[in-house]
Amino acid sequence: MPDSAVRPAGRRAWVVVVVCLLSALYLWLALRSADLAALRRAIAQLSLPLIPVLLAAALATLWVRARRIALSLVRKPPVSTAQAARSMMAGYVTSLLLPQPAGELARLTVATRDLGVSPAAATASIAIERVLDLLLALLLVAAVTPFAPHTDPRLLGATRVLSALAALGCIALALAMGAPAACRALFEPIFALLPQHAAAWCRHHFDDLLRSLGQLSSAHRMLRYCLLSLAQTALWGCCIGVSLYAAGIAPGAVAVILTTALFTLALLLPSAPGYIGSLQLAYVAALVPLGVATPQAIAASLYLHVLFNALLIALGLAVFGRHWLSRRLDDGQQQGSGQEQHDQ
Repeated sequence: MPDSAVRPAGRRAWVVVVVCLLSALYLWLALRSADLAALRRAIAQLSLPLIPVLLAAALATLWVRARRIALSLVRKPPVSTAQAARSMMAGYVTSLLLPQPAGELARLTVATRDLGVSPAAATASIAIERVLDLLLALLLVAAVTPFAPHTDPRLLGATRVLSALAALGCIALALAMGAPAACRALFEPIFALLPQHAAAWCRHHFDDLLRSLGQLSSAHRMLRYCLLSLAQTALWGCCIGVSLYAAGIAPGAVAVILTTALFTLALLLPSAPGYIGSLQLAYVAALVPLGVATPQAIAASLYLHVLFNALLIALGLAVFGRHWLSRRLDDGQQQGSGQEQHDQ
């Protein structure tokens, strides 16, 4: 096997190892003070009748997110919610099988290959979603921290670092949307250092990225996008509130909002397939300082985690199974028409 093929495979293996080690660290941080016997009891006492309520709220959340993605994917004609849902589900299903960053690549691949969206426009959609999700989660943490005086100081330190990253991301997006010429001039010295062919490729895709972000920057479109972001966050809060109630935790406003914010941040972290560890750590970091026992917090996280992943598997089979079947039928019809023309 050529060395050029071995090296990328080796790099991918190292990425998987590092991400899995991060998930192991998240789990250790979440479980280190948990009594396993108490955790088993907390899991056994989870409320099963609330499962349909959580699944309904999760379905509504996924629909709103698909609508938001459709709004941010720049294409003519516009991307429908069903088409955006296929791209979104590709990301979710891939994240169940591979480490978390792979989900973004799968979403981008489906958007470009199946939906006809340019790579730059698909990248712009992911970038604006991630930056605004990060910003909204940090704003929620800042809003409820004064009402949660026992919050871990390390969490506050981490949110300060993330706030700096969010601020840089917002500045970059604002510059790209509001002053594309200045943004282009800022990157031109970097492009000039590259070989001619690579520089031309970078300039082409960077200009396409600026055009896509420019189309997203209209006041009407951004207002709709922000409203959908708020609706999605509120629906996540409903899902989390149901999971807390199912675990016997009083779903107070501070607990729900803080857990929702940290849950959103956890989805942005690199993690092993299925978001293992990061979601448990989010629940523990949010709820234990509020007086909730660690086993209850972990049980609530598992309630949402397992049911949401099961829903993603069912939806993924439905979406991609139907898409595969329709393609097989189309191929069969094309082969049949070709055979008829040959016989004639």
